[in-house]
Amino acid sequence: MKKIISINRFVLMGITLTALLSCSSDSSDTTPEPDTVAPTLDFTISGTSSGSEPIVVSNQMEININAQDAKGISKVEAFIDDVKVGEDNTAPFTIVVDLSGYAAKSLTAKSQNYILRVDATDTSGNIASKEQMITVINETPLITINIPEDFYNPNWARMYVFASAPDGKLVDSKRIFQDSREVILRTSSDQIFTQEYSLTFAKYTSGTYGNTTQFSTLQNLNSSNLVTLNLKTEPRFENGPRNPYLFPMEGFDPDDVFNSTAYGFGYSGGLNTLNQQLVLDRRKNVTNQVNTDKIYLWLKNETLDEYTYTILDWDLPIDFTLDYSLFNQEDIERRFYQTSLGSGQYTSSINIYGYFNESDFENNVFHNINNSAYGFLPSQGGAYYFNTSIYKTRYEFTMKDYHTARNGKPLTIFNDLDWTIDFSVNSKEINLMKTGNGHSVGKIYLHTDGPQLVNGLNISYDWNIVFDSQTTEKIILPEIPDEIQTWGFYDLYQNNNFKIGQVEIRRYNDLPTYKDYLQEIIKNNNYPYTVSSTMESKYKRGDGLEGYYFKVSDFLID
Repeated sequence: MKKIISINRFVLMGITLTALLSCSSDSSDTTPEPDTVAPTLDFTISGTSSGSEPIVVSNQMEININAQDAKGISKVEAFIDDVKVGEDNTAPFTIVVDLSGYAAKSLTAKSQNYILRVDATDTSGNIASKEQMITVINETPLITINIPEDFYNPNWARMYVFASAPDGKLVDSKRIFQDSREVILRTSSDQIFTQEYSLTFAKYTSGTYGNTTQFSTLQNLNSSNLVTLNLKTEPRFENGPRNPYLFPMEGFDPDDVFNSTAYGFGYSGGLNTLNQQLVLDRRKNVTNQVNTDKIYLWLKNETLDEYTYTILDWDLPIDFTLDYSLFNQEDIERRFYQTSLGSGQYTSSINIYGYFNESDFENNVFHNINNSAYGFLPSQGGAYYFNTSIYKTRYEFTMKDYHTARNGKPLTIFNDLDWTIDFSVNSKEINLMKTGNGHSVGKIYLHTDGPQLVNGLNISYDWNIVFDSQTTEKIILPEIPDEIQTWGFYDLYQNNNFKIGQVEIRRYNDLPTYKDYLQEIIKNNNYPYTVSSTMESKYKRGDGLEGYYFKVSDFLID
């Protein structure tokens, strides 16, 4: 056994020595061949299809680079039009490029688009390059619209909001869904204009025999006067067939002539003296907890020229009877107004609304206190009745081509404004002719004069437009997005079937500019009277009538 071990050790020592001598004889001092082979290189851009020419990118571009070399990669770099925009030296190689500062070049420009170049450098300094043409289409936010949870009316079939350039061309359009909480309208960088844009809300309601479209348009918007719009929920009252409650009357002199009104937040009605009944239609606001628990019923005895009123509980018992003794004249004053709007041949009217507390005032939970109208203003002035016990009041007065809405007690004299307003219509352009200083807000009301028969359906629409009355001479109606062109009114739009209901110019106290109006009233969807105590306007109706002002409810504008 020991002999075998000794022989094996000798053999191993011989093998080792032979190997060492062999290695020594094969070695040389020659220099290795230099590395002149460039790396292999390819890249893709996240979110795009490879091989397309050019590749369309926007805002931010992520470049994923596959670079390989036997000696290793030192770095990869990205260039746009030969300007370095990024570098990475650790695999896997990714370069993210901020494109927000790049404007989209016109497709008709001589130097169309941009050239993206990626270089890969190996550890020996060899460089491989690859180019790709890219089109940058950056989207810049125009406006962010915040929407409360209960905003969407289930009666709407569709609702959209869209932005338009001054020439009416569509910039962006978004649909508002029931669960929409934020909508952002954007413009691509080659659409960015230093001038202004318009914003339009479109609501569509369909029925068995026809449909209705309502538009609300804000003109003259820009990045300095409105970038955020916070909508509020419109009051929506209980649906269902009108089934007014009827209550008997007693104690009324059958020989007297009465005029009565019960009209307020969620209710309407009055006396039916022929049937000796009080008629009330009451509907609760279903969108939130804002409601009224009172009904203000005023009564004018025309025979005795006497104004009385009563305040009833909302939840009247079924066996309630309206007795004449419930009416009183406490805190009622008979007042008069005069005007400087010409002699008394012009129709004038005044409507007074009351609020029982501050919450009611802020939420427009109103009650009609009195309304009076005169076809011929008496020499002593127009008479009306005012309840001094009401917490707060506001009123609206109209005469000739003058209209005002104010908080507090009515003026004793209403003075005319030194303004004029006129218009002409050419296809989808409305030209405005204005004179006078001090107005800042203009408003146009378009509508169908009764339903129009289109393809067997009754079609109607309302369109309210507000604009900067100091700077605007012409309004071009915006183009209609494709999604809205299926609505019935589009045939009327295409055929220029527009009826001007009314054009007016306004001023609000403490809001001297259109920007102030947008910031203080429109931005947070406020009731105008809660921001400005006085609004005055001069208006012209499309039918030429004077003394009859179109008051149109609009969730965004009024």
